[in-house]
Amino acid sequence: MFQIRYLFFLCSFTWQVVLEPTSPIFQTPNHAAVALWVIIEDLNILLGSDLENHPPNNLGWKAVLISQNRPAGRALVVKVPHHGSSDAYNRDMWNQMVLSDPIALLTPFASGVKPLPSTADIGRIRKHASRIYCTGRPSGWHPPRRDPSVERTIRETVRTRRLIHGRMGHVRVRFKAGEGLNNPRIELFEQAFAVE
Repeated sequence: MFQIRYLFFLCSFTWQVVLEPTSPIFQTPNHAAVALWVIIEDLNILLGSDLENHPPNNLGWKAVLISQNRPAGRALVVKVPHHGSSDAYNRDMWNQMVLSDPIALLTPFASGVKPLPSTADIGRIRKHASRIYCTGRPSGWHPPRRDPSVERTIRETVRTRRLIHGRMGHVRVRFKAGEGLNNPRIELFEQAFAVE
């Protein structure tokens, strides 16, 4: 039985005092994202959360990468940060914290104008990982069919449509005790799929 030996919170935010009320600091919920570094026996896992890149060195992946408290080692399994988007991609994160050719796990974002991950996002991730799995379709799900007259009216009114919420899948990665890290068993459920 595996036990989690260490769990590190890779925080990237610092407290800031705003001296001038006329110059507020713009923040999104992702400014408070916390990535996790999990160590189970010899296995390192990086759960990238929604951590993004930000211009100052005290935020996002830059802060994690320069941190003296960052754990040593490189991850074999990585949950790709922020749905694989370009604003969360950090080459140094992949080169310094992740093994070559890791198992990359993605979660889609279908409710925005630009669904994630995009083809370009997958291409960027593909430079680092050949085994990429996603828990659902970035383009969303096909809406249920309605009466033909309703369908015709919808087609006349709307260029495209998609459900932004649907059945989410999941990816399970397992390593058998005593067999090392060379033969992971990857199982896909519901809408999850291997990215080709």
